[in-house]
Amino acid sequence: MRYKVLVIFFTIVSQIVLINIDVFSQVGPGGVSTEVVGNSNLKIWLDAGEISASDNTSISSWPDISLSAIDNSPTQANVTSQPIYRSNISAGINGKPVVRFAGNKYFSFASSNDINQNGPYTERSTFLVFKTGSDITTRQILYEQGGNVRGLNIFIVNDSLYLGGYDFQVDGADGTPSWGFSAARKELQTNTTYVVSHLFNGSLGATTGTITGFLDGQVFAINAANIGSLFTHPDAPGLGSQTASTVMENGVSSGTGSNPFLGDFAEFISYESLLNNAERIIIENYLGAKYSANTITNDKYSHQLNYGFEVIGIGQEVGATNRHNTSKGRNLFQIEANVNSFDNNEFFLVGHNNANATSYTTIGAPNAGLNTQRIAREWHVDHTGNLDSITFSIDAANLPTPPSGYSVYYLAVDESGGISGNFNSSQTTIIQLKNTSGTTY
Repeated sequence: MRYKVLVIFFTIVSQIVLINIDVFSQVGPGGVSTEVVGNSNLKIWLDAGEISASDNTSISSWPDISLSAIDNSPTQANVTSQPIYRSNISAGINGKPVVRFAGNKYFSFASSNDINQNGPYTERSTFLVFKTGSDITTRQILYEQGGNVRGLNIFIVNDSLYLGGYDFQVDGADGTPSWGFSAARKELQTNTTYVVSHLFNGSLGATTGTITGFLDGQVFAINAANIGSLFTHPDAPGLGSQTASTVMENGVSSGTGSNPFLGDFAEFISYESLLNNAERIIIENYLGAKYSANTITNDKYSHQLNYGFEVIGIGQEVGATNRHNTSKGRNLFQIEANVNSFDNNEFFLVGHNNANATSYTTIGAPNAGLNTQRIAREWHVDHTGNLDSITFSIDAANLPTPPSGYSVYYLAVDESGGISGNFNSSQTTIIQLKNTSGTTY
């Protein structure tokens, strides 16, 4: 079953138990990532909404907002080849900014240990949101890493999307036989927004791995088998075109700037690890809610229209290995459930309405605003199954400075099921936060 609504104002508190943590983790897209001091398994995160530029201007770089130890921001020094930033609501995807690559525009990444310089690589999870143009017959490269020997790529040709991988050389360092070119493939439509997941699972020392694709959360009918690991591969990776060489279904292609993408990019995400099904589903829901793409298979969040911002989630698909139990993303709070409370196909997702979260107001506050103020931003929950108690944790240092005389934090939960919260109704529960350590509640 799905519960109606959970709206969080002013701050966050657990309904049962609060966690005492010094550093919040799982701050990646959808609240999916693993952080250690100074690093993360999320190696590239490009969000067009994080670009600082005027609408319809060329941009020389796209900032990487991952917490990787290496800055993997792609760049373009040649002014005539710089992609165009579009922030105008009518020019974007669901009103969100995009980077437009049409017209021989592209970026290049610097080679790095995160991407291609520290093989052998056996796992990679890549997600992208893009919109096709009117031409999906012409060959177009969305992303590629590698040269004419081994690598990975994502490209369009003859109305189909290919998620490719290739290795034509045996390397004693990893002992993996060469496995040629192989790709997952799926048909596309013109002028359409897509959420794509590319999962590379190569076998070390063998060719028993896979490349699996998902389009809007639906697995490709044609996927790639007999995949091995990838040793270190040369040439700077390219976004929106190729740099130097790559290999596709028709053989080697050479020439930097060749096969340019003829559409718009909104977001690009890459992990060094193979995410499990629950993590993948949560990221696809985060992207689907944000960009209102075609209906996402395994849609666990139905409040995209009004609460589609920064969706995060926890849950379990099938089996304990397909589980995600801690999530924060770029929200003010972290959510967590006890792993023993998970059953198959149970999910708990939260998104907000993008209202102001930098100050307090009496408007809409409980007790008609008498001695009570709130953050204007509200969060909406969608709950599939029953995860028992959910823990909310927050660092008050990340909240706005309280007005003079205000010192107690509360969580307000409205279960009325309305489009927006009513925190003065009989269906509102007010819970005082418990301070666990320092500024953590």
